[in-house]
Amino acid sequence: RCADARHAVERVRPGAAAVPAPLDLENLTSIREFAAAVEGVVQGTGLQLLVLNAGVTGVGWLEVRRSALTHRESRFMVNHLGHFYLAQLLHPVL
Repeated sequence: RCADARHAVERVRPGAAAVPAPLDLENLTSIREFAAAVEGVVQGTGLQLLVLNAGVTGVGWLEVRRSALTHRESRFMVNHLGHFYLAQLLHPVL
């Protein structure tokens, strides 16, 4: 799916930097590493657009778990806090 998305971006915007990178919105270290990778790619040009639309749904009450690293409920971390933290980290290049 990443390759398809990358090719679609490059078709619409030749010369655009579309670089797939792993991101776990439940893991603060992963978010920091992703933000650092993005900053490296957009260095000098800036980030034109940031879409924060990933999310987790359909998790039943009994299936909700807490992140071992943050001690926060995983769905809340992925759907809200992870996005907020990523936006804060990328704010300087937006």
